[in-house]
Order: sequence, then structure tokens, then C-alpha cells
Amino acid sequence: MVFQDPRKILTLKSKHVKRPHLYEGTTKTLFNDTYEDTLILCFNDTSLISHNNKNIPHQKAANTELSKSLVPGKGIINNRISELFFTRLADINIENHFVDRLNMREQRVKSASPLPFKITIHNVARGDFVKRMNLTEGLHLQMPIIEFSHKLDNGSPSILSEQHIESFSLASKDEVSEIYEISNRVNDFMRGQSLSVGLQLDYFSLEFGQYFSGDFFEVDSSLILIDELSPDTMHFTDIGSQKCLSGTTNDKAVYEDIANRFQVLKNGGPEDLKQKKDS
Repeated sequence: MVFQDPRKILTLKSKHVKRPHLYEGTTKTLFNDTYEDTLILCFNDTSLISHNNKNIPHQKAANTELSKSLVPGKGIINNRISELFFTRLADINIENHFVDRLNMREQRVKSASPLPFKITIHNVARGDFVKRMNLTEGLHLQMPIIEFSHKLDNGSPSILSEQHIESFSLASKDEVSEIYEISNRVNDFMRGQSLSVGLQLDYFSLEFGQYFSGDFFEVDSSLILIDELSPDTMHFTDIGSQKCLSGTTNDKAVYEDIANRFQVLKNGGPEDLKQKKDS
């Protein structure tokens, strides 16, 4: 008798059976897994297009009109790029929720309790940040600026201070300090990765979650990176042409350009991961 891996069975069924989802957003859907402590994250091809300002990915101004657009293949690229960055971050001991990639659009992730805010790290003044701070577009900041913002249903940003976070019990003081430390480390890493392929990382967003491990008698919790690290959460500038590259676009060429630079579509997966498997 031949036994099949239940993970492969789940992947095959997903092509034919509509699975009940835990959460369905604009660009991703979260499903239960066959294992208790993991979930399945599926990337789709929907993109949010900003009409009033093309340089505001994930930072929508109050008067910015957004619409959904289909970008064929975008979900595949985001799945691969997110896998690449989370794997490399794990290699330098930055914990995150990525476990493994199941197929072209899906990855297995650790089940974590999301914190109700996101973090945006600014290296260069772009988009809504320029308007709020009355800065010159493209100004290189003297030091990275880390902002916290509430994840509101209407899509508009609500900037949070540390006092907001502590007063509303969104996170403890120690957790905020840890978020700053991790965010700075991720920023240093991501800027280096971007520069190596001719890109300047203007800003990007991160999300954190509480991951619980252990057994019934002793439970440990830790802060880990969750969600995704992809063109949808980043804003780049090409160092040579000064062309802006971001995820709020219906131009598939932008996603393909970023994917080709990081070589994530060759031979079925990220080059560095393939080399590890072959060695």
C-alpha cells in the first residue's frame, strides 16, 4: 500500500474543492491546514490600484481612490518573493511565520495571533509621508523612521504613538522595544538585498504576531514576522533609471522586473534555495 503525504493531498484537493477560509483579503486568503499549529496562505492575482497618487502602496491618503485590478501571475511572484525573503531572514535568526511553499500560490505558515497594527519603515520620503511631513519627494532621510499605524477596515492610515499602543493595550512596552529592534534589523537586511540587485528600498511595511509554542503545562510566546514581504508591501526605486517600482499597479511588468532581479522564477524556485537542495 502506498501512503500519500496529507499535505500533497490537501494541495491537490484545493484545485477542485472550495475550501472554507479563515480570512479573505484583497490579495491573500488564509485557510486551515491539516496540522493544528500551521495555516495555509494563498496569494491571488488581485491588486489595489491607487488613482490619485501612484506612490502610496499600503499608505492610502484619505482622498485616494482605490480599485481592484487583476494582474495575471502576480500571486505566483509574491508567493516566491515572500518565501525568498522570509527564508533568508530565518538564516540570520529573525523569526517569521514561513514554513514551506506548497505550490505556486500557496505556502504553509505558522499560526500566530496578529498584532492589530502594522509597521512602516521609511528610508526615503515618498507618497503620503511627503504630504504629512511637508517634505520633498525623494528626500533621503538621515535615519530610518519607523511608524506604527492601526489596521482600519476603511483602508485609511491611523498613525499610532507608543502611548497609544500601551494605553490601548495593543502591545507591551517590551514588545514595542522588540519591534523596533527587529524592524531595524530587517530594514538593514532588506536594504542590502535591494542594493545588490540595483534597487533602492524607499519604504516597506511589516506585520507582527504572537507565536505560542510549548505544551499544556508550559507555553512560550514570541514575536514573529507574519503576513508577506513582497512588491505589495514595498516601494523601490531603480538606482539607474530612478523609476519607481511598487505593488499598487496593474502593470505585470513591474512584478516581473522585481522577480527577475531576485531570480525567483528560474527553475521553479529561488536560486539559493535550489542550490541548498542540490548540495
